[in-house]
Amino acid sequence: MDALAALLLSCSLHLDDPLLLGIIDAVSAANVFAVLDISGLDEASVDIPPRSINEARVALDRIAALGGSPVVGLLPARLEWFEELGKPIEQLFDGCLQVEVASAKISEFDYQCRSLGDAPSARSRRACTLDRYGQSLGLPALGRFVMLQLEQSSAPPPPPNDASALADSLFRPGGLFFGGTSP
Repeated sequence: MDALAALLLSCSLHLDDPLLLGIIDAVSAANVFAVLDISGLDEASVDIPPRSINEARVALDRIAALGGSPVVGLLPARLEWFEELGKPIEQLFDGCLQVEVASAKISEFDYQCRSLGDAPSARSRRACTLDRYGQSLGLPALGRFVMLQLEQSSAPPPPPNDASALADSLFRPGGLFFGGTSP
């Protein structure tokens, strides 16, 4: 099992792992030290993502000095969420804590979306959850982007028309694809 899957399994409070992995891929690129200024005041924070706790703290200090609004982590979370959930700010760059805090908020948004209307479909509930999460982070396009990525990754491969196309559809990056029919 890869480290990211193990981290989600042990730390997440939300059960939709593909959704969480989609968010991680879209925002932090699996970087536990990711720091983004969602207020747009510190464009430099996006250019070179921090790769150590020291670089991440420097980025946070720079954003704070400019009056910006940072989100941090592997599964991005607002600093206020750590405080709201009684989690220590000093441990902002603990991957498990980041996943715990952000997934708790995602579960809260999912609960809100489940209560809208008459039994929303899984797709519409997921889209609603992502929209609320993206809005709360100050990244309003996040929901649409992650939904598109999730839909593309779950689409069946095109039917092969020759042996090389069949091989390409079976041997995708990341391993074997077992969802289609056998040759």
